[in-house]
Amino acid sequence: MHRCYRVHRHKGEIARRVLLEANALERALAVGSDDHYVYLPVTDGADAVASDLPDGVFTDRDLEPVDRPVGDYRHLLDLPGGLQDLLPSSLDIIGQLAILRLPDKLLGHGTDIARAILAVHPSLRSVANDTGVKGEFRLRTLKHLAGDPLGDVVHREHGVNYLLDPRKAYFSPRLATERRRVADQVRSGEIVWDLFAGVGPFSILMAKRAPAAQIHAVELNLQAYEYLLHNIKRNGTGNVSATCADAAEAVTNLPAPDRVIMNLPRDSWRFLPGVIERMDRGGTVHIYSIQPTDQREERKTHIINTASDMGKTAEVVLIRQVKSTSPAMEFVGYDIEVK
Repeated sequence: MHRCYRVHRHKGEIARRVLLEANALERALAVGSDDHYVYLPVTDGADAVASDLPDGVFTDRDLEPVDRPVGDYRHLLDLPGGLQDLLPSSLDIIGQLAILRLPDKLLGHGTDIARAILAVHPSLRSVANDTGVKGEFRLRTLKHLAGDPLGDVVHREHGVNYLLDPRKAYFSPRLATERRRVADQVRSGEIVWDLFAGVGPFSILMAKRAPAAQIHAVELNLQAYEYLLHNIKRNGTGNVSATCADAAEAVTNLPAPDRVIMNLPRDSWRFLPGVIERMDRGGTVHIYSIQPTDQREERKTHIINTASDMGKTAEVVLIRQVKSTSPAMEFVGYDIEVK
């Protein structure tokens, strides 16, 4: 049995295209069908685009394998001396670009690896190796491995399109589910601050889901800010206002917020006092942190003490690992209610 998305036959092609674009269609299995429905085999990434799919349901069904090694690029490679076991099992897909992190022992095989990826993902145009996120603006250092030269790509997520170059503006496709979770909480009339907005993935999705909310997007990186302005126009979200400024300065000029997103995972904490000071009681903060796996209680105490210093009360209503980073470190999200 394999997990599938069951949809009426006349909507099957729409669903297939959404899944393909998100790299969430399991192409090692054939699509099933009966008199009324098609059954599209999906990968784990299908949940992130569930809201973009036409009406249907996830279900389980027996499907036949296809007669070619499609769906996992590793099937096309035969590397010597145990190197096969070092091949990355996951990729970051940003628009038409696949990004992977190769261990040093595989760097000499980078071109062959990239060509195998392009062979099993025909919707992709380029493959690059990520050698790390660096600097104040968390920019990726990418080395081109195969396909078209690196440049702007269009990334589609939850029905929203973002233009960006991941070498110029930080963007993580692995936060797609988290962005939807937060956007679904925004209510009509809310004033929302997105303090480290990047190219706009939190801001624009919130604006789409709650068109009567006021979204204030703040971004210090000028190149990311220019993409943000473009993406606001591209998606018709006139309820997003953008500012290119340091967040600590910008918050002094913004209207008091009902909700704040703070996705600067290695440095968000230094901005928290200024946020809580400006926030009216009853507001919500979503703050993200890359931290040691044993640091959650310490951070929770810090949040409570910070609010107390401002004459307010903070309740940490949810702590969760948003994505994995390494065995000793985690990317954690905290939902905070200020009272």
